[in-house]
Amino acid sequence: MNQIGIIGLGTMGANLARNFASRQIKTAVFNRTIETTKEFIANFGGEGHLTGYETLKEFIDSLESPRKVMLMVTAGPATEAVIEQLAEILSPKDIIIDGGNTNYKDTIRRTEQLKAKQINFIGCGVSGGEKGALEGPSLMPGGDLQVLEEIMPFLEQIAAKDFNGNPCVHPFEGIGAGNLIKTVHNGIEYGLMQVLADAYEVLRKVYNLKPEGIAEIFKDFNRSELNGFLLETAIQVLEKPDTFNKSEKLINYISDEAGSKGTGGWTVEAALEYGVPVPTLAASLFARQLSAWPEQRLKDKALFPRPLADQITKDPLDIFTAKLEQAVWLSCIVSFMQGIRLIDEVSLKNNWGVYTGDVVRVWQGGCIIRTQLLKYFPLIENGKLLESKLPTTTNSLAYVYSIAAKFGVATPALSNSFDYIAYSTDPNLPTNFVQGLRDCFGAHTYKRNDRDGVFTENW
Repeated sequence: MNQIGIIGLGTMGANLARNFASRQIKTAVFNRTIETTKEFIANFGGEGHLTGYETLKEFIDSLESPRKVMLMVTAGPATEAVIEQLAEILSPKDIIIDGGNTNYKDTIRRTEQLKAKQINFIGCGVSGGEKGALEGPSLMPGGDLQVLEEIMPFLEQIAAKDFNGNPCVHPFEGIGAGNLIKTVHNGIEYGLMQVLADAYEVLRKVYNLKPEGIAEIFKDFNRSELNGFLLETAIQVLEKPDTFNKSEKLINYISDEAGSKGTGGWTVEAALEYGVPVPTLAASLFARQLSAWPEQRLKDKALFPRPLADQITKDPLDIFTAKLEQAVWLSCIVSFMQGIRLIDEVSLKNNWGVYTGDVVRVWQGGCIIRTQLLKYFPLIENGKLLESKLPTTTNSLAYVYSIAAKFGVATPALSNSFDYIAYSTDPNLPTNFVQGLRDCFGAHTYKRNDRDGVFTENW
């Protein structure tokens, strides 16, 4: 009998199946398109412990009880359709594991629906791309702890390793918790990518550096605490030669219209719903959305002339890059802080048992946002790290932000990170003025700083 089954043999599903099989776990595979299953077995069946099935019933019948079925299909209607089919043929206590980028609210709904048939449902975030899926991903399963205990031995075998050599997987208590954590992971990913894009943009437009020059600076960054997957990927992207123009870099020919697949938006939606400020992550999402309006950007260019950059004094490149590295460091820290605080709040409001120290540990290996910076969490929240580093790095961030602004260069992640720090560390905010305005035009009331109670004025 097979020990686990994978439905969906796209890149991620196929590589996860191979990963399970490589750990001597007997793995069944099924794909809606029979030819895809046949091709997969023809290519990889020789690796052992992999068996393909042409019908869903044959696939299910091949699994030992309680059956463990992992879905690696497109989130939304496709996942919904497969779950409906499985609900008709699975038995009580069987387990469906959704490994797609699913909205956590859908997981809560599906878990409740399947309870009527006593079928267990787990939402499991999977991060690491195709390489991570094959060699070791970061896994974020969430749900009932007793059900999670059934699948943890399998997930631990295929997961990446954290800084101490332990599997990058943890059973997160709470229906939907795994999907929410993965959603926020992706929101942080948006933030980190935009931070690097801001650094690239400043070096490109303020210092007129070519891609190979920026790559060398990023290599220096990657030798520091900023070392991580996205920075390594950034260097690779900057150094890639163009296929059609051999002497040029590919980056010069890639369109600036960026897309997104929804999880960044879900992060911002959750932040709005739970009242958690995530300005760096939100600005990074909006930057992508604005990029998708090329015609409007051309019209706006005529409306808003840029500053006269030739009248601005700037530091020598080596001095500037030292400050830029500190600005990037702080903005990455802020991106993580915003995401972690969002997870904390959602867990608290939903009575989940999620400890963000476990979340950060799971992100230390295999995933897209893995970085050496994660060694600082969750200790960063007690202020010890920021106490020593915040003054210098904040000054550097302010400097980089101001130079970029003077040159008319947008840095949405850097600028919003600075504003987040400035606002969150200010004991005397101008929101007293906002409260006065609200009470004046709408009698929305206000609180005082010298006595208890709620007040309103006859303006």
